[in-house]
Amino acid sequence: AVKKPHGKAPFAHILANRNFGTVLTENSLGFTFARNAGMRKLTPHTADGFREDIGERLILRKYDASDRDQFCDYDLCASAAWADFGFGYACYYGWLDGLSYEVRVELVGLHDLKRISVALSCSGGEISVRLAYTVLPCLGAMPSPAGFYCYQKEENGVRIRHAERQNFAAAVFT
Repeated sequence: AVKKPHGKAPFAHILANRNFGTVLTENSLGFTFARNAGMRKLTPHTADGFREDIGERLILRKYDASDRDQFCDYDLCASAAWADFGFGYACYYGWLDGLSYEVRVELVGLHDLKRISVALSCSGGEISVRLAYTVLPCLGAMPSPAGFYCYQKEENGVRIRHAERQNFAAAVFT
């Protein structure tokens, strides 16, 4: 387990099979790649040992009990009190204002699939939250060009492609 903060460069952990992988750190969901970590990045990687990758985030929005127009957003991995890394998994544990949570990340068999599961537990009364997995596409060796992206639901997942560049690579998240 990595207790935070430890004052050093971010601790990194790799989950990979023959065709698919993700590099996680103690504070982020890192980046994900298919077939080749350098040339087939699905989300961006800085290659800077002292900065966290921010292409993938798990955001919890907690609404104020008396006014739903008031809320706070939390990056669950960055807000975690500690992270636990093991063979085939990574877990982030934390608590936020009466809410404890666990985020578990793992690859599913030999498939091109990263599973992120979240368990929430509230110690007080009822609360209102929303959870969002945000992705900044990379779709190759270099960061994707700025512009609009199309997200299309398919039978087995979501296909992401650049709206203006039809020949630009696409990724499928299942």
